[in-house]
Amino acid sequence: MSVETVSEQASQEQRRKGIDAILDRLLFAPLQGVIDASARPSESAERGRHRLHQQMRNAHQLGQLAVTMGAAKLRSRIPTPASTPDAAPVLRIVDSSQAPDQASEAAAEPIDHLMDNYDNLSASQVISMLSSLSEAEQEEIARYEQQTRNRRAILRAIEEPPHSGAAAHQ
Repeated sequence: MSVETVSEQASQEQRRKGIDAILDRLLFAPLQGVIDASARPSESAERGRHRLHQQMRNAHQLGQLAVTMGAAKLRSRIPTPASTPDAAPVLRIVDSSQAPDQASEAAAEPIDHLMDNYDNLSASQVISMLSSLSEAEQEEIARYEQQTRNRRAILRAIEEPPHSGAAAHQ
């Protein structure tokens, strides 16, 4: 027997195994399920019910885990209250009876004096304008970002020395 013949036989055997596996999954297993269900319908229904309940319990537990972990992560991002009243951040209370665009303008107002329409700027736009601001102004933007959108790119850019602000150029 030649090497080519052995190789060809091995290849045919692999194809047969692949075809058998496909037939098992697509034809024989479902067919057996139908036969079992018709022979013992109450047992089949009970197994199906049990399996569905188990999957629902698993989904419920995963959902609870996701909510618990999400809440913990959110709590870790919320700044802790300052120990002195002077260092406490100023929170702006927006009247809920205002129109939505008025409410968002009121919330954005504290930072708009540094960059017009700040909340509608992308992170890259904000970063490109940081060098024109003083260190104190950059710190104000950092505090605002931490309290609102918490955009990491902006916060990192403020921490880096190249954006030391207009005060460094004086």
